[in-house]
Amino acid sequence: MADRTILLTYAIGNMPGGRHQSAHHMLTYKGYRGTPPVHECSEDLQLMISVMVDMHRTCLQSWLGHPWDALTFVPSKERPDATHPVAALANATLPKFNFAAAPTPKFLMRPGPGSDIKRKMTADRFEVDVQWRERVDGKHVLIVDDTRNRDHPMYSAMVALGLG
Repeated sequence: MADRTILLTYAIGNMPGGRHQSAHHMLTYKGYRGTPPVHECSEDLQLMISVMVDMHRTCLQSWLGHPWDALTFVPSKERPDATHPVAALANATLPKFNFAAAPTPKFLMRPGPGSDIKRKMTADRFEVDVQWRERVDGKHVLIVDDTRNRDHPMYSAMVALGLG
């Protein structure tokens, strides 16, 4: 897998008294079980990510040993393009207040032949089109997703990028 991983965790989940507000944000920012997305929750999450990354960018990149060279997000088969709500979270990591910073190249992964296999890491769940390889090969890539568990698609994305 990746040689260094940083997890930015927000949602606490279920509490004895019911669902925590953070879990509500994570469930509703992109719509949950047929409900429409809640724009305010999406804005809140983007703002939190933006502020955290801007405040700590130097420390994060120092710990990593280098700045990240490219940015992508983990798509879903249903929404494989930049309209996916996680794309907005990924864009929130871009510098907002450092106008001298060089732009971070972005690229899209697409669902591969193994994208129908759920709950299992597969090497072909995602693909990187040849047009994006120069942004990936030998580069330090920041991959953004909104969920993490041991059989999560994030690991398959890392394999597709050659990071695993």
